[in-house]
Amino acid sequence: MNGRSRFFQRAAVIACVLLIGAGFIPALAQGDRVEIVIINTSDEHGWLQPFTPFGSDVVQGGAANIYGWWVEREGYDPERMLLLSGGDNWTGPAISTWFQGESMVQAFNLMGYDASAVGNHEFDFGQEVLARRIAEADYPYLGANIRGAESGDLADFVEPYIIREVAGVPVGIIGLTTTDTPTTTHPRNIGDLVFADYAEMLETYVPEMRRAGAAVVVALTHVCVDELADLAQEVGDLVDAMFGGHCNAFSARMANGVSIMGGGWAWRSYARLTITYDRAAGAIAAMDQALVSVEYSSENPVTPDPDLLALVDGWQARVDETLAREIGYTASGLERRSPEMVNWVTDAWLWAYPAADVAITNFGGFRDAIPAGPITLADIVAVLPFENRLYDVTLSGAQLAENLACCGGAVGGITYTRHGGSVEITFMDGRAFDPEAMYHVLVNDFMYFGGDGYLFQAQDPDAYDTGIQWRQPVIDWTLQMETTPDDPLENYLDFTLRTP
Repeated sequence: MNGRSRFFQRAAVIACVLLIGAGFIPALAQGDRVEIVIINTSDEHGWLQPFTPFGSDVVQGGAANIYGWWVEREGYDPERMLLLSGGDNWTGPAISTWFQGESMVQAFNLMGYDASAVGNHEFDFGQEVLARRIAEADYPYLGANIRGAESGDLADFVEPYIIREVAGVPVGIIGLTTTDTPTTTHPRNIGDLVFADYAEMLETYVPEMRRAGAAVVVALTHVCVDELADLAQEVGDLVDAMFGGHCNAFSARMANGVSIMGGGWAWRSYARLTITYDRAAGAIAAMDQALVSVEYSSENPVTPDPDLLALVDGWQARVDETLAREIGYTASGLERRSPEMVNWVTDAWLWAYPAADVAITNFGGFRDAIPAGPITLADIVAVLPFENRLYDVTLSGAQLAENLACCGGAVGGITYTRHGGSVEITFMDGRAFDPEAMYHVLVNDFMYFGGDGYLFQAQDPDAYDTGIQWRQPVIDWTLQMETTPDDPLENYLDFTLRTP
């Protein structure tokens, strides 16, 4: 049973009461003018469970909570509302990442999503896995600009657009995926694909959508909202609204008559666009934008959806069982914060995210040693117990040196030494270090937001939250090495001291 059917069985009466109590007029009673409501999320990154930020008592997000907000506060009604995702659905915590996004597709099905754009991280597990997830979904994945590198044809696992009737109005939804995808997922997973120009795809498909009857056209994208604002200057006559993703923006603006919104990330917020459509005039009469944060610091203001709670609990039980799994073998064990341990972590980050030049992590994040013998997932969690994510920060060489001078840290891709108040940096691949050049630096979110005195957020306030849980690359790299007592992990680690 999908989310639409389930909703009517459980919540139709509640929704009607809420709509009337809040002063809403049902669409069919408004004559020629009807309201179409679009709820947009993006960059959910597998955050099925609520989250409390470091040093805070605020509870944010969670699939069951955000769905409860839609039912109780928005009067969620699939007949007059669209539920859309901007992509990057699953790479994040183990409850999603470990199961390659299967748990997230089940949640999306239960919630009744109408469509998702394809994000760059949808490719993280390869196209074969992506095809399996799409086959499991009750909703389409849209990506008009995902094309074969040789043929130029639309990729066979996506649809370019769909048309849905909402409040009696045909709404066309076209999908776009960031052209940054080749550098923000592993290149091996998209080598046979190209990501075509956004404007060209809109110019190709939107006239076709209009001829097919679309009265309203929405671009559902995994593209940063600033790029969409520029795009609107080119194609404002083609589309009515654009929803962004990729940069995790939580924002709303108008550009060249086009509504541009970003619903944030991790199910901790959403964007709501209310379109008033005049059927007699055959045109949009008004658009109202709203941004909603899903958070609370004391009692939960809504009732979490019980079916989603049960789904999440079931997947968490599988995580708990899975943590006993052996992923490798160490002959001598790894001492806490030893060179081989910290290099293992930073090198795995760079292996998993090759767009970065450098990786830095704080020594305080290493909390335990690993004893000799089999390495389990529980061991990895003990070493790296915090729920950190990786940020891709763009820094000049001088800014990189400034962070190492003030705060140090374990590093990958470079070695460094201190001389008084200055730092000398050497790239391990032989490149010359340039204080004026710009570099992509992977750090954990604790550091990005100023933990241990790091300067990253001030230096790059628009850094890219990759959504990657910082343990996951270590797990993935260790698994693929297939170490044994006869061929232990030590054979593949760098024992070099890279820091002062």
